Amino acid sequence: MTGASSGIGRKIAERLATEGFYVYAGARKAEDIAELSKIPNMKGVRLDVTSASDLTAAVALVEREKGAGCTAWSTTPASPWAGRWCRPRRRSCSRYST
Repeated sequence: MTGASSGIGRKIAERLATEGFYVYAGARKAEDIAELSKIPNMKGVRLDVTSASDLTAAVALVEREKGAGCTAWSTTPASPWAGRWCRPRRRSCSRYST
């Protein structure tokens, strides 16, 4: 999830985690990534939506750790990149933009 370090992105990430979803929470600052990683069901990851390499690395991390690619992709800032990196391997993958 992009924009998870503050504001509505943070609230959405926290809500999903408390509802039992495992959230890969994107942030740019190391201290935000560490703080997000302390939340149960959440892992903070380096993710700047203006960086193609950050997006590629984040999706690769999810695929490596979960073995199936993303099941949902949420972009809180306006990001033209998200749809290019979240390529579902199964029909159940959905893309959400808030």
